[in-house]
Amino acid sequence: MQATKWGLGKTLTAWFMLLSLVPLALALVVSYRTARAGLEVDAVRLLLSSSHAKTQQIRSLFDGMLVDLEQETERVSNSRFLADLIGARHASGETAPDFVKSYAWAILVHERGAGLKAFKKTRAYHDVFLIDLEGDVLFSVSRERDLGRNLFQGDPSKTKFAAACRTALTTGHAAFSDLESYEPSGGRLAGFLVNTLLNGDGDPIGLIAVQFFKDEVDAIMLETEGMGESFDAYLVGSDLLARSASAFVEEDTVLRLRVDTEQTRLWQSLQTGEGADQGPEQERVFTYTGPHGDQVLGIHTDLEIAGVHWAVVAEIAESEAFMAASSLGRVVLILLLTTAFLALLMSAIISRRIVRPLRGLSLVAERIATGDLDQRVVLRSKNEIGSLAKSFNAMTGSLRESRDLARRRDWLKTSVGRLGDVMRGEKDVHTLGQDIVACLAELLSARVGAIYLVEDDHLMLAGMYAYEAHKGVPERFAFGAGLVGQAAVDGKLALISDVPDDYVVVASAFGRTPPRQLVVLPFRFEDQMEGVIELGTLEAFSDEQLELLGNAAESIGIAVNVARSRARQQALLEETARQSEELQAQQEELRASNEELEEQTQALQQSEEELKAQQEELQVTNEELEQKNDSLAHRKREVERANAELEETGREIAKKAEELALASRYKSEFLANMSHELRTPLNSLLLLSRSLADNRGGNLTEDQVEAAGI
Repeated sequence: MQATKWGLGKTLTAWFMLLSLVPLALALVVSYRTARAGLEVDAVRLLLSSSHAKTQQIRSLFDGMLVDLEQETERVSNSRFLADLIGARHASGETAPDFVKSYAWAILVHERGAGLKAFKKTRAYHDVFLIDLEGDVLFSVSRERDLGRNLFQGDPSKTKFAAACRTALTTGHAAFSDLESYEPSGGRLAGFLVNTLLNGDGDPIGLIAVQFFKDEVDAIMLETEGMGESFDAYLVGSDLLARSASAFVEEDTVLRLRVDTEQTRLWQSLQTGEGADQGPEQERVFTYTGPHGDQVLGIHTDLEIAGVHWAVVAEIAESEAFMAASSLGRVVLILLLTTAFLALLMSAIISRRIVRPLRGLSLVAERIATGDLDQRVVLRSKNEIGSLAKSFNAMTGSLRESRDLARRRDWLKTSVGRLGDVMRGEKDVHTLGQDIVACLAELLSARVGAIYLVEDDHLMLAGMYAYEAHKGVPERFAFGAGLVGQAAVDGKLALISDVPDDYVVVASAFGRTPPRQLVVLPFRFEDQMEGVIELGTLEAFSDEQLELLGNAAESIGIAVNVARSRARQQALLEETARQSEELQAQQEELRASNEELEEQTQALQQSEEELKAQQEELQVTNEELEQKNDSLAHRKREVERANAELEETGREIAKKAEELALASRYKSEFLANMSHELRTPLNSLLLLSRSLADNRGGNLTEDQVEAAGI
């Protein structure tokens, strides 16, 4: 019998190989496609999450600016400042360029501009403007070449800044200028937020604007750590010109590079209403030719800022997005050629090392897409899937850091806002100190706290939070004495660990324990030390809490100084009112004295008239006696005696008249002296009242100004 070419063993082997390789090949093909699909899903989710994160960060940045601008718009002092500038300019009759160089302008800025200067410094804006309704820039903190210019005439009227000012005046709402190359700032790319200032009647009197550079926007958009080597995110305006720098272009492309891609054209058509919405955001992720000529996978997100629309575009190179799938394809080919006899074993290995990890990676990606950034892929593989898992973990770590940073900033802003709310209102300095230390203790989870204010070159205890005074701890410190006094001398925040057991205790109904850490924070107003805050906690202070204390020190110093100034003004008003009451009482006494003198004068006149009448009667009697002298000689002695008595009476009346005249002269001199003595303090009071009524410092309420005017 002729031997067959293929024996049973070879046939069985062939069938085994065939039956093994076909399922293996099918499994590998399915695995490859699953991996590519999974990588595409991961890339889409990466783009979605990163695009949303960038959009939220940019929106939070501008929302913070708009909140700052709204707060400054609502400040009555800013409206009054602009009104005073407008009034002073009209009174001078000068043009805006001449007025901003005048002494009157400099005095007004010195007296009223400190608040806006502090706002610019605290919020890190480049400049803050006050503009009248005609478009004249009457105030600028940075005092660049635009101070005194008219934004609605000539070349300045063509700027986006001027357009935003017109929009704010027309709509009555905040407006954004978009970015532009601003000539007064040396051609640097800047943006402006503008809002309308209203007077007490609710009528617009001008504009307030803030200027910022694009550095913070670029910092957000260029942050790509953990998102892949080819990941790029940038901003595009409605003209398709770039609004932020690119991570892959060294030179500045803002307002120079036109990003004309399929993705940006789609966003532009949706903005103009010419295109139809594609539906879910996932369907807006597609492959196209990027701005640098390579194939990218990208998505756009619309961003609206005070009426101006930008697009946040996030892209990743297609080659990087599917790098692991390409490597997997090569591995599949090698496995098919070299490991046929181990097909079933390799199939199980591949299933365990590729499909399952990808499914786990996809599951984690789904959880991250829902907002759970605490997920982590645990893989020990050292192949492409392991690299992808490491990259994925790095990406989620970057997103967690971005989230934590945003939460930290939000917490700082919220905490500063709460502290600002506590410090608002007309409070006396001790109530203010108590509220401040209570608010800080609550924000920092401190268990004990105290605030000391400078009084008569000493630090006096002015407010407490869960503080229990005990023997050996004074409530008054000299400068340089103890931690409190030394902090006032150094002027720096001090953090103390290993607190002694007998220094201060945190007490409750269940026991007493010393704090773990103490922080001593001095605060000042300009170069004047105002006080020291001491807080203790059972846990260590975090960097965020210490940063909050550092940011709040200046605001606390300003609030305490304002409270003290208000108290001094109130004392002056009360002293003025008391002196006015004393003056009125003295005037009443003088009026009563005048009436008494008038009565005495009338009595004296009446006595003189009676004397004259008696003298006339005496003269008539003498004449009758002379005529009857002969016939009444026997009564001569009696008449002479009567004449002598009458003469004595006349002398007494004349003496009394002289005494009344002397008394009248003394009283007249007394009244003249009193009038002179009263006129001097009265003039001083009138001058003081006029100074208070002018309210040049802008720190009196309307009722106080009205009382001073009266």
